[in-house]
Amino acid sequence: MCYTYRTLPSPSEGEEHLTDAELITRSDEDALVALLAKYELLVRKVIRQEIHEAPDAAHLCDDIYQDTVAKVIEHIRDGKPIAHPKAWMVQIARNLCMDYWRKQRRQTEFEAFAAWLGYGVRSTIADSPLQEVLKGEILEFLASQQTIYQDVVNLRIEGHTAPQIAEQLGLAEGTVKSRLNTFRRRLREYYLEEESSDS
Repeated sequence: MCYTYRTLPSPSEGEEHLTDAELITRSDEDALVALLAKYELLVRKVIRQEIHEAPDAAHLCDDIYQDTVAKVIEHIRDGKPIAHPKAWMVQIARNLCMDYWRKQRRQTEFEAFAAWLGYGVRSTIADSPLQEVLKGEILEFLASQQTIYQDVVNLRIEGHTAPQIAEQLGLAEGTVKSRLNTFRRRLREYYLEEESSDS
Protein backbone atom coordinates (compact mmCIF):
# COMPACT_ATOMS: atom_id res chain seq x y z
CA MET A 1 0.00 0.00 0.00
CA CYS A 2 1.38 3.39 -0.96
CA TYR A 3 0.80 6.18 1.57
CA THR A 4 0.86 9.93 1.02
CA TYR A 5 0.21 12.71 3.51
CA ARG A 6 -3.39 12.86 2.27
CA THR A 7 -4.14 9.15 2.73
CA LEU A 8 -1.94 8.29 5.74
CA PRO A 9 -4.20 6.58 8.33
CA SER A 10 -4.17 7.36 12.04
CA PRO A 11 -1.85 5.31 14.27
CA SER A 12 -3.37 2.25 15.90
CA GLU A 13 -4.18 2.49 19.58
CA GLY A 14 -1.01 2.17 21.65
CA GLU A 15 1.37 2.71 18.70
CA GLU A 16 1.91 6.38 19.56
CA HIS A 17 3.38 5.39 22.95
CA LEU A 18 6.20 3.31 21.51
CA THR A 19 9.73 4.70 21.35
CA ASP A 20 11.41 5.50 18.04
CA ALA A 21 13.70 2.50 18.48
CA GLU A 22 10.72 0.18 19.00
CA LEU A 23 8.91 1.55 15.95
CA ILE A 24 11.98 1.23 13.72
CA THR A 25 12.71 -2.28 14.97
CA ARG A 26 9.17 -3.42 14.20
CA SER A 27 9.09 -1.74 10.78
CA ASP A 28 5.55 -2.96 10.02
CA GLU A 29 2.96 -0.62 8.51
CA ASP A 30 1.35 0.31 11.83
CA ALA A 31 4.72 1.24 13.28
CA LEU A 32 5.61 3.21 10.14
CA VAL A 33 2.34 5.16 10.33
CA ALA A 34 2.98 5.92 14.00
CA LEU A 35 6.51 7.15 13.30
CA LEU A 36 5.37 9.45 10.51
CA ALA A 37 2.48 10.81 12.58
CA LYS A 38 4.75 11.40 15.57
CA TYR A 39 6.93 13.89 13.69
CA GLU A 40 4.54 15.26 11.07
CA LEU A 41 4.03 18.64 12.77
CA LEU A 42 7.77 19.09 13.31
CA VAL A 43 8.67 18.15 9.74
CA ARG A 44 6.00 20.45 8.32
CA LYS A 45 7.25 23.29 10.53
CA VAL A 46 10.80 22.82 9.23
CA ILE A 47 9.58 22.80 5.64
CA ARG A 48 7.53 25.98 6.15
CA GLN A 49 10.56 27.74 7.62
CA GLU A 50 12.74 26.72 4.68
CA ILE A 51 10.36 27.66 1.85
CA HIS A 52 8.21 30.46 3.34
CA GLU A 53 9.47 32.91 0.68
CA ALA A 54 8.56 30.64 -2.22
CA PRO A 55 5.50 31.30 -4.39
CA ASP A 56 2.46 29.32 -3.22
CA ALA A 57 4.38 28.20 -0.14
CA ALA A 58 1.42 26.33 1.41
CA HIS A 59 0.98 24.08 -1.61
CA LEU A 60 4.73 23.61 -1.93
CA CYS A 61 4.94 22.63 1.74
CA ASP A 62 2.41 19.86 1.13
CA ASP A 63 4.34 18.63 -1.91
CA ILE A 64 7.66 18.55 -0.09
CA TYR A 65 6.11 16.84 2.92
CA GLN A 66 4.63 14.19 0.63
CA ASP A 67 8.06 13.66 -0.96
CA THR A 68 9.58 13.37 2.53
CA VAL A 69 7.04 10.70 3.49
CA ALA A 70 7.81 8.78 0.29
CA LYS A 71 11.55 8.81 1.02
CA VAL A 72 11.01 7.70 4.61
CA ILE A 73 8.79 4.80 3.53
CA GLU A 74 11.21 3.71 0.81
CA HIS A 75 14.18 3.81 3.19
CA ILE A 76 12.46 1.84 5.95
CA ARG A 77 11.00 -0.77 3.63
CA ASP A 78 14.46 -1.32 2.15
CA GLY A 79 15.59 -2.31 5.63
CA LYS A 80 18.21 0.42 5.89
CA PRO A 81 19.33 1.36 9.42
CA ILE A 82 18.19 4.59 11.07
CA ALA A 83 20.01 5.76 14.19
CA HIS A 84 18.02 8.91 15.01
CA PRO A 85 14.63 8.96 13.20
CA LYS A 86 13.63 12.47 14.30
CA ALA A 87 16.83 14.17 13.09
CA TRP A 88 16.91 11.97 10.01
CA MET A 89 13.38 12.87 8.91
CA VAL A 90 14.05 16.57 9.47
CA GLN A 91 17.22 16.32 7.38
CA ILE A 92 15.34 14.64 4.53
CA ALA A 93 12.86 17.53 4.53
CA ARG A 94 15.65 20.12 4.60
CA ASN A 95 17.46 18.41 1.74
CA LEU A 96 14.30 18.46 -0.37
CA CYS A 97 13.88 22.18 0.38
CA MET A 98 17.48 22.80 -0.70
CA ASP A 99 16.82 20.86 -3.90
CA TYR A 100 13.85 23.13 -4.57
CA TRP A 101 15.92 26.32 -4.17
CA ARG A 102 18.78 24.91 -6.29
CA LYS A 103 16.34 24.13 -9.05
CA GLN A 104 14.82 27.62 -8.82
CA ARG A 105 18.27 29.20 -9.13
CA ARG A 106 19.08 26.97 -12.09
CA GLN A 107 15.78 27.88 -13.70
CA THR A 108 16.53 31.60 -13.32
CA GLU A 109 19.95 31.17 -14.91
CA PHE A 110 18.48 29.21 -17.78
CA GLU A 111 15.75 31.75 -18.43
CA ALA A 112 18.37 34.51 -18.68
CA PHE A 113 20.08 32.58 -21.44
CA ALA A 114 16.85 31.57 -23.16
CA ALA A 115 15.76 35.21 -23.32
CA TRP A 116 19.09 36.20 -24.81
CA LEU A 117 18.94 33.37 -27.34
CA GLY A 118 15.59 34.64 -28.60
CA TYR A 119 15.20 36.53 -31.82
CA GLY A 120 15.00 40.18 -30.91
CA VAL A 121 17.73 42.80 -31.01
CA ARG A 122 21.27 41.92 -31.98
CA SER A 123 23.41 40.70 -29.13
CA THR A 124 26.64 38.83 -28.66
CA ILE A 125 27.78 36.41 -26.04
CA ALA A 126 30.08 39.14 -24.70
CA ASP A 127 27.22 41.41 -23.71
CA SER A 128 24.87 38.65 -22.52
CA PRO A 129 24.16 38.24 -18.77
CA LEU A 130 25.71 34.76 -18.73
CA GLN A 131 28.58 33.80 -16.49
CA GLU A 132 31.53 31.97 -17.98
CA VAL A 133 30.60 28.62 -16.49
CA LEU A 134 27.10 28.80 -17.93
CA LYS A 135 28.42 29.71 -21.38
CA GLY A 136 30.79 26.78 -21.26
CA GLU A 137 28.01 24.35 -20.41
CA ILE A 138 25.80 25.69 -23.19
CA LEU A 139 28.51 25.55 -25.84
CA GLU A 140 29.43 22.02 -24.75
CA PHE A 141 25.81 20.98 -25.09
CA LEU A 142 25.54 22.67 -28.50
CA ALA A 143 28.49 20.61 -29.76
CA SER A 144 26.50 17.44 -29.07
CA GLN A 145 23.56 18.55 -31.23
CA GLN A 146 22.82 17.97 -34.91
CA THR A 147 24.39 20.31 -37.44
CA ILE A 148 21.05 21.88 -38.33
CA TYR A 149 20.82 23.23 -34.77
CA GLN A 150 24.49 24.12 -34.47
CA ASP A 151 24.28 26.26 -37.62
CA VAL A 152 21.42 28.45 -36.44
CA VAL A 153 22.54 28.68 -32.80
CA ASN A 154 26.13 29.57 -33.68
CA LEU A 155 24.91 32.40 -35.89
CA ARG A 156 22.60 33.54 -33.11
CA ILE A 157 25.53 33.52 -30.69
CA GLU A 158 27.44 35.69 -33.16
CA GLY A 159 24.64 38.23 -32.87
CA HIS A 160 22.53 37.60 -35.96
CA THR A 161 18.76 37.93 -35.89
CA ALA A 162 16.39 35.23 -37.12
CA PRO A 163 15.80 36.96 -40.50
CA GLN A 164 19.56 37.33 -41.03
CA ILE A 165 20.17 33.68 -40.12
CA ALA A 166 17.42 32.61 -42.51
CA GLU A 167 19.01 34.60 -45.32
CA GLN A 168 22.51 33.25 -44.67
CA LEU A 169 21.41 29.62 -44.48
CA GLY A 170 18.78 29.81 -47.22
CA LEU A 171 15.99 28.83 -44.83
CA ALA A 172 12.54 30.16 -44.07
CA GLU A 173 12.50 32.46 -41.05
CA GLY A 174 9.93 30.20 -39.43
CA THR A 175 12.31 27.26 -39.76
CA VAL A 176 15.07 29.22 -38.02
CA LYS A 177 12.76 30.17 -35.16
CA SER A 178 11.55 26.59 -34.88
CA ARG A 179 15.12 25.28 -34.62
CA LEU A 180 16.03 27.89 -32.04
CA ASN A 181 12.97 26.94 -30.01
CA THR A 182 13.78 23.25 -30.28
CA PHE A 183 17.33 23.88 -29.13
CA ARG A 184 16.14 25.96 -26.19
CA ARG A 185 13.71 23.21 -25.17
CA ARG A 186 16.41 20.54 -25.36
CA LEU A 187 18.84 22.76 -23.49
CA ARG A 188 16.28 23.39 -20.75
CA GLU A 189 15.66 19.67 -20.29
CA TYR A 190 19.40 18.97 -20.19
CA TYR A 191 20.27 21.91 -17.97
CA LEU A 192 17.63 21.30 -15.32
CA GLU A 193 18.11 17.53 -15.42
CA GLU A 194 21.83 18.04 -14.79
CA GLU A 195 21.03 20.03 -11.66
CA SER A 196 18.66 17.35 -10.38
CA SER A 197 21.23 14.61 -10.80
CA ASP A 198 23.92 16.77 -9.15
CA SER A 199 21.76 17.29 -6.10
